[in-house]
Order: sequence, then structure tokens, then C-alpha cells
Amino acid sequence: MHFANNANFEIGTLTIKIKLPIGKTTAKVTVTLPTGIEYITGSASKGANAASVTQVTGSPVTAPVFTLVGTPNTEVVFTIKRKITKLATNTLLAFSYLHAAKSSQGATAGAASF
Repeated sequence: MHFANNANFEIGTLTIKIKLPIGKTTAKVTVTLPTGIEYITGSASKGANAASVTQVTGSPVTAPVFTLVGTPNTEVVFTIKRKITKLATNTLLAFSYLHAAKSSQGATAGAASF
């Protein structure tokens, strides 16, 4: 099964949009990623109204923190790339096994209750 874009297990770009308040040019932004998804270090890229975006040193790849500098009172945009890890595939496999077990017990395919 192939679900990643390349050998780096990249799964795409995430666009983050933040409206800076009047008079504020800087914000700290934490991006909390789901289990098994990690930020690809160094992939942050500035978008509309962003002067700069940098990852805060020491912030985890599962919940990276960024310092965003942009135009006050506007929507400031930046993007990051993400990758899938073995933890995510284990979670997906566990869910599919659980779903298969429920389906074999007469549950409707595509529905699950926990």
C-alpha cells in the first residue's frame, strides 16, 4: 500500500492561517499534529503577509512551535510539510483489525462504535 509521496514518507503540505491583532507583528504558533504524524524539520515556508516563520529551537516534531512575523491586522499564512511514521501505520492497522472483527460479528461495514 502506498500512501506517502516519496521515500521520506511525506504526506503533504499543511497551510496555517493566523490573523494577527492590530498592533501585533509577532505570534508564537503551536501546531499539534495527530498521533504518528510529524513535522519535517526545515520545511516551514512563509506565505501571504508573512515576513518570516521559524521553528522554535527544541520544539517537538509532533507539536512544533513557530515564531511568525507578519503584517498586523491581516491573515498571515505559512505552510509546513508533514510525514507519516510507523506509529500512525500501527494505529491504522489496529483500527482496521478492530473494524474487521466487528464486521465479522455482524456489524455494518463502515460503521464502528467504541
